[in-house]
Amino acid sequence: MKYLVGREEKEIALADGLSVSFIRKEDNETYIDKMPGFRRVLSVADGNVVVSHEGESVENAKAGTDVIIEGDGSAKIFGKFHGICLSAGEDIPCHTEAVDIVKERKALELSEEAGRGGFVQVLTASGGYAVVTFEGDSLMLENGETLAVSFDSGEAYDIGVMGQGRVMVSTFPCKGTFEGTEVSVAGAAGAAGETGEKAEEAAKQEDVSPEDKARKLIKEKKASRRKISLKGATFADFITALKISSTNNSLGRRVSRFRKENWLDPEIRWEIDKLSRKHINAIIWVVVLAVIMAVVGVQTRFITFLPWAVVWTLIDLFIIAPFTYLLVMPKPVSSHIKKLSDLTEEEKKIRQKELDSDVVYHKKRVLKRF
Repeated sequence: MKYLVGREEKEIALADGLSVSFIRKEDNETYIDKMPGFRRVLSVADGNVVVSHEGESVENAKAGTDVIIEGDGSAKIFGKFHGICLSAGEDIPCHTEAVDIVKERKALELSEEAGRGGFVQVLTASGGYAVVTFEGDSLMLENGETLAVSFDSGEAYDIGVMGQGRVMVSTFPCKGTFEGTEVSVAGAAGAAGETGEKAEEAAKQEDVSPEDKARKLIKEKKASRRKISLKGATFADFITALKISSTNNSLGRRVSRFRKENWLDPEIRWEIDKLSRKHINAIIWVVVLAVIMAVVGVQTRFITFLPWAVVWTLIDLFIIAPFTYLLVMPKPVSSHIKKLSDLTEEEKKIRQKELDSDVVYHKKRVLKRF
């Protein structure tokens, strides 16, 4: 058995005729083109969209659901969402299901479609997080993250999930070809040449059940949620947060010199996108504005209320919003921002994919902005 975890906007070939792309769309409309010979499985991890199949039929797809799009047909998706799109050859059967998960471990049942000659299974977390246990080990999937596992013929299957929300599971009876992490628990200490205390620690970890490891991950997950703070932040970080918060819109990204000359790495972009999707700053602005209106008086003339609204808006733009961004962004912020002239070749490739984020590739062009 081998596995890999992903969440970025890129395509990964999982097997011959099977690939996965990670989608994070901020557009209100997305077009999925025809792809003869392939079947697409669109898994919505976050969002609530309407899928129109060539204008002939529509279906609603909310977070935690899958939509099948045949290769001979196109589809138009209305709404903002993020998730994954699996492209599988029509000769590869597919079994999909959504499993609701709770704090107690739930064992997944292997479908008959998996066959006996090896298979690939893809799990995507939705509506929270999922701790996946397998082969005496466990790992955590954040909302929208995906785990791909490959089993060879004859390997025992024992995968369990626990956590919050649900996990979408797609199974394909084909031999996985991706380069993943090999699962090898028994030889972990010896392979690394560990001795003394390290070997003893590894031995102790082997005695811990997958369920106990999963519960530990859940505790760490809950603890990490309380780590939103300004610890380690500097005044320079605040200035950077101000530049980011004030330009975090389509117009700002196009005209801002700061955005044109600098690149934000995926880690900081991930946190910024999460904050934007929740509309935290907009909610704070509206709530405080309503409080001001209540204090000043609803019947107050507009000309009297206007100065208060202007003052609060300026405070929100130059103090509250930057502090909100600074709370969630990794510190030091400057270590996650680079001049375009200083990017490595790999970083240039990542940036180019971000610039082309309106196009997601599945073998050939599949998704593009309508």
